[in-house]
Amino acid sequence: SAVDNRIEALFGRADVYYDLNRFKEALADHDEVLRLKPEDPEAHRARGNCLRMLGNKNGALASVNKAIALAPAKTNYLAARADIYFSFGDWEKAAADYATYLAAHPTAWLGHQRRGVCLHNLNDLRGAISAYERTIELNPRSLTACNNLAWIRATSPDAGISSERRVWKEC
Repeated sequence: SAVDNRIEALFGRADVYYDLNRFKEALADHDEVLRLKPEDPEAHRARGNCLRMLGNKNGALASVNKAIALAPAKTNYLAARADIYFSFGDWEKAAADYATYLAAHPTAWLGHQRRGVCLHNLNDLRGAISAYERTIELNPRSLTACNNLAWIRATSPDAGISSERRVWKEC
């Protein structure tokens, strides 16, 4: 239908705007999709990402939570919500959402890496180490995981952690 074609075009243009860091324009296109199809969970999720990039935590959470309510089986929406919490330093909530998301997507290396950052910030160094090691297993080119793992090992006052010298040839 003409409406479906319009929605598809709006999503496409919003993706381009988002990639160009033109988040207000992307947001406007997602708002138009929602005007045409108010219960579109993907538009709510994408709108939440735009609002996150614009610094609007509450709006971003409201949009992504609406997407989750509309499509609870879409576990990638949990990753979107975790990313919002992550962006605003809400480490406990981000870690919990990443854990739930990773239970459904155990090979999502970026989720493991970001969960590692959350756990690191929560002073769960062993949990962070485990998450970083899993990241490196899945993506040996993750410089962030390699760096953060090395940092924990080099600076931890816990002799058990600082004495572990597992060498990652990938790093």
